[in-house]
Amino acid sequence: MNEIDKYKHTHQQCDEFNHELIRIIADLDRLRTQRIGILFGFPSIALAVLKHNRDSRKIIDEIKAAFFRCRCSGNKDIRRLSDQVWKEMLGLATETRDHYCSLNDSAYRISVIRFLLCKAVHDTLIDWDDLVEDLTISSDMECRDIILRISQNVL
Repeated sequence: MNEIDKYKHTHQQCDEFNHELIRIIADLDRLRTQRIGILFGFPSIALAVLKHNRDSRKIIDEIKAAFFRCRCSGNKDIRRLSDQVWKEMLGLATETRDHYCSLNDSAYRISVIRFLLCKAVHDTLIDWDDLVEDLTISSDMECRDIILRISQNVL
């Protein structure tokens, strides 16, 4: 599988992940309005959130690995393509981070879920936030040039 196919696969995973997060947020909001539904809906929501936290780590690792491969490639076409690709990936990662922020807010409103899941959701939100920060800095040419100059002066 070449680099573009790997990117498309990661992009598709992240997009599907975002759609599933939207569904979980809607389910949490529905459970909050139906008090009795919390008892029946909590196990499925809890499992979905924990599964998404695990999947988040895998997707974040894939994005970071792909980014490293593109940046370290000697092929200028891949590096030029990676600038465009990473702007798109930055958009998806930002969207995912925003969904996790909404998920964190929704989970916080339900006391049972807040007690059991908010720490895990918050930790994953921090991971996505760090990724967005890294992608933002890396996709900005001016920041990359400054970092390159600093690293050349240090070494």
